Amino acid sequence: VKPLSDKLLNVPKRKHKERKADAARRILLDSLSVSLAVWVGMMPIVAKYFNVITPSMIPANLLAIPVLFVLVTLGAVLVFTGSFTQLSLITGGIAFLIKNVTTFFVNTMRMLAHVPFSSIEVPSPGIVFVLAYYFVLAGIILLFHQTSKKVQSHSN
Repeated sequence: VKPLSDKLLNVPKRKHKERKADAARRILLDSLSVSLAVWVGMMPIVAKYFNVITPSMIPANLLAIPVLFVLVTLGAVLVFTGSFTQLSLITGGIAFLIKNVTTFFVNTMRMLAHVPFSSIEVPSPGIVFVLAYYFVLAGIILLFHQTSKKVQSHSN
């Protein structure tokens, strides 16, 4: 069953042999779908505890996820190369790379934070609102799931 966010963004299924452009589009849409789903799911909790709604989280995650993957991978390589004194030159290069990637990432996130409407201050919603939000969200998901089941059974 396809997630609702994938349906809304029309994320194509992965094909065995797909062109690089199609794969890149699918990966971008899939990442956007996950980011959107997380944002919609976390929005009331973030609003409750931090009094802010952050639409900029969606594009920020498109950058954050691959950059953090690179940083974690480089960190693991740094730990490995740092274990050998013979590799100190490589270790220094990796540390320099980590520092620059981190600086780029932090500066980019700061820039995104200053984009108009990247965050919107809101009053803290009450627990009744938060529960109602999740209840309505669950209802929408179930409705779409039931509708897609009916459409699939009629097309077979």
